[in-house]
Amino acid sequence: MELMIGEIILKALVLCGILFLVARREADFEFSKLVLVTCGITLGSFALEAFLVPALASYMPFFASVAMTFLLAASFVTFMVVRFCWVRLWKGILVTILFMGFSVGLSVAGMIVMAKINQSVEKAGGSVMEQNNKEAIQMFQEMLAVSSSQMMGQAMAEGVKPIPYLAHADAEGPLPLPAMSTQEKPVEPPPLERPIDELPAFARTPEWQAAQAKIKVSAVLVERDGRNTAIVNGEVLGIGDILTVEVKRKLYRFKMAELTTDWVAWDPLGDADAD
Repeated sequence: MELMIGEIILKALVLCGILFLVARREADFEFSKLVLVTCGITLGSFALEAFLVPALASYMPFFASVAMTFLLAASFVTFMVVRFCWVRLWKGILVTILFMGFSVGLSVAGMIVMAKINQSVEKAGGSVMEQNNKEAIQMFQEMLAVSSSQMMGQAMAEGVKPIPYLAHADAEGPLPLPAMSTQEKPVEPPPLERPIDELPAFARTPEWQAAQAKIKVSAVLVERDGRNTAIVNGEVLGIGDILTVEVKRKLYRFKMAELTTDWVAWDPLGDADAD
């Protein structure tokens, strides 16, 4: 918040200087008014970038939408300068060009400084983490050596022959591990997706397969009453609930047919054009 206030005050000072250079005989230099004008320009430019660029990007190429937004922003700044600073139109256009050039340069400089700060912080954090890991490994090795020596001394004092993989604890190299059973526990294969031939005819197209591929199950929850619910694409759904997936401006509807802790089955219902 402090940075935003400082940026607005700095831009207001720069706007005051530009008005003094371009239209000193006719412009209104009241600083409180220039601060309000700068606030309005900042909020208006932010609204144009936040809402207009995504809306235009769906109808035209990205660079064309950015250029259109820049022209609208320049027109908005010109209107604010002419309307509230009492300058003529051609002088307002000149003031707008100089002011927006300064604003773009300030934004680029801020991004460069933040990138350098983040890079230095990541480097410093990486070196600190590496040093901490080395110290932790060294402490663990020392604790292992001390505990092994104490166990060997206690075993020899009691007249008990130490087991082989503890008898060599002070030797260099890794400790030999006790033999383990090589018999592997059978792993159940993960449940397969429903075969495509079991789906309705309209749901066997690549578009339906692409829509089903966008279904992401984050977790399966077991309720107190024993029912299962799942978090699917950020929504909490249960058996019988409807999920809508959008692919290429078209909506595909699925109904949750089965739900267990390791299996979710969907029944395709139909599709429709997105509004």
